[in-house]
Amino acid sequence: MLCCAELPSSTRRNGPLRNMADVVIYRYDSILKQFLIRDLMKKIIGISALTATALVLLRKYRAKGIGAAQKPIWGIMDGRNSRIIGLSMMDISTILEFDNAVPPVMFKDRENLIRWGASRRLFAEKIGKFSENDALRIRGSYLCQDGCRFEYNQIWVRAKYKGYARVLRNIAEKSFKHDDGDMRGIDADHVINRARLQQFPEAWVMLFPVPKGPNRGFGGKIEKYLPKPDASTVSIELPPLIAFKLLCGKLPSTMSELTHAMQSNIRGRIMQDVPFAKEYCDQMEKDVAKFMSDTP
Repeated sequence: MLCCAELPSSTRRNGPLRNMADVVIYRYDSILKQFLIRDLMKKIIGISALTATALVLLRKYRAKGIGAAQKPIWGIMDGRNSRIIGLSMMDISTILEFDNAVPPVMFKDRENLIRWGASRRLFAEKIGKFSENDALRIRGSYLCQDGCRFEYNQIWVRAKYKGYARVLRNIAEKSFKHDDGDMRGIDADHVINRARLQQFPEAWVMLFPVPKGPNRGFGGKIEKYLPKPDASTVSIELPPLIAFKLLCGKLPSTMSELTHAMQSNIRGRIMQDVPFAKEYCDQMEKDVAKFMSDTP
């Protein structure tokens, strides 16, 4: 499989890569380790980013030829839920790499969410029977600051909407063909904890699929210590600490575990030759390190 260092120089630059097919090749070499053989990935080049990603995620995970020491122990995907989780993760990491920006995960109201989407050439799509005032799918060909494009597809909900879990199940079933068994043990997580948004009665938050155990443990140990946003806040970008939960799923307890988790599931998923993305990962590791049991 191709890794970033093996990509032809014509497809790499100091900033994010322009060729989405190259990103697909890199990303799934890092995330899923031997997910597809190189020849199959070459066939994907030229297909739209969304189609290429779907083809990759629909393949069965292949671990042949990988030593146990190389397998990520902090992974949160399995063959049943990898499609919806993998694509959700990809949007986060690709914005960091392509747009040299941190993705927003909260807006103070629906209007600001729609306005941001329009600025990135994204559109709001109604989700099944759910009201557009409660849940939306923000999707389309995301326009980066330098003009490059990639596919973006995320679920957003009104923070106070109580039917949010049904929204995730609907998307999982209708768009990704996951059944209840596939999603057993997966939470529909408000990326920004609703308890931090009490002064924003009309707030909208990105909804993300994460494992129940780690999600609830993470909230109790870490999220409660995050500061509440100022009343003048219009939007919130993804904090590195929360990004760790979304991309890793399990909170390490020691520095050695954190180092392994960062290497396997964070730096292995986010291109480290993109300075902006690397700095974000560095900050993430520093933030999580404060909660390790053996931190000085």
